[in-house]
Amino acid sequence: DEHYFSGDIQSDIALLNITHARADFSAAAPEYQADFKASLQKIRPISELDLGKASLSAEVKLRGNQVYHHSAHVNLLVDSLIYKGYSYRDIGLTGTLDRGLFEAQIRSLDTNILVNLTASGSLSEKEHSIHLGMDLNSIDLYALHLFHEAFRVKSNASVDIEIYDENDFNINARIPRMDFSFSDTLYEMHPISLAFASGPSKTDLTLESYFYNFHGSINDHVLNALDAIRHMPGYYLAEAGRDSTRSPLPDFQMEGKLDYPEAFARIFSPVLPAFKTLTLNGMNDKKNDLFFIDLSVPGLRYNSVFADSTSLRVIGDSKELQFQVQADFGIDGLMNGMLRFQGFSKGAELISNLRYEDSFSNQYINLTSQLSSSDTGIMLRILPDSLTFSYEQW
Repeated sequence: DEHYFSGDIQSDIALLNITHARADFSAAAPEYQADFKASLQKIRPISELDLGKASLSAEVKLRGNQVYHHSAHVNLLVDSLIYKGYSYRDIGLTGTLDRGLFEAQIRSLDTNILVNLTASGSLSEKEHSIHLGMDLNSIDLYALHLFHEAFRVKSNASVDIEIYDENDFNINARIPRMDFSFSDTLYEMHPISLAFASGPSKTDLTLESYFYNFHGSINDHVLNALDAIRHMPGYYLAEAGRDSTRSPLPDFQMEGKLDYPEAFARIFSPVLPAFKTLTLNGMNDKKNDLFFIDLSVPGLRYNSVFADSTSLRVIGDSKELQFQVQADFGIDGLMNGMLRFQGFSKGAELISNLRYEDSFSNQYINLTSQLSSSDTGIMLRILPDSLTFSYEQW
């Protein structure tokens, strides 16, 4: 019941040298062991990644026939690996598993990617827990052919994950340091912490940093809350007494603020709109039958188009929903005025009005529409009494 093997396996893609391989089935729990070296010559034809040649060696030991009672040890060393034209060297992986408890480490001594990644935790039958650690001592993205300009990253972070089942888990993450060196300029991020917990009847999310923060709490599982949001239009457009949709949103509270990260936006998202500060508040109180969301984004701009003092307000109860979006909207050198879109939904109808007028109250657009829902379908009407289009003064 004990088997041994050693030898070479060669093809036009790879050469595999197996120094020692053993399989033992004589005990109650089978044992496996293998030591090998591999030289991969032509990875690109079998992979969609831009991979070239690779050379690695590994030692693997495994004992057991049930995942929660396994014991295992892995030691992998990547001598060289070509990716996007860069040859990575001296990357090692070690890992152990003993009756559900595991530890793993990935360490790179390559001068352009000095990193140390660790993982430990439990894979018991009742609970899964994982602790992740990340130390990025130095990553040169330009030397690695991953960025078109000089760009270095230094950071460290930790993540703790507890999973009880697919509907009950906790995630806590902290990034105490993240520095970017871009085009001879150093950017230092403030520490970031994230806490996310979701259970069958409660979901909490907290994000904290110097420039932005957010806290939200939902009295339901996060997937159920997202499903309720998806059904909101159908709920308010349903005919009175017709139970065609699920119940409204669960109780929730949320508040947050984001200052525009101009320095980082120039690097990572230069094509996205800029703004000053985004502020968000909202709640749903089923006991008092009240729902509202307030969003404000002053200084919103995209190239020559601007929408200053942009605000969104949605307020309602179990029978009616009202909304209003307005902004000082304009295009540099062409137009400047107030844009307003507002309306309400009640009793299987959605009435909305779109209006734009310049700074002298000259009206250019005034469009009112009515959307009606019934068992036979959906009907859209444009109300002619308010229809106005004017463009001569533009």
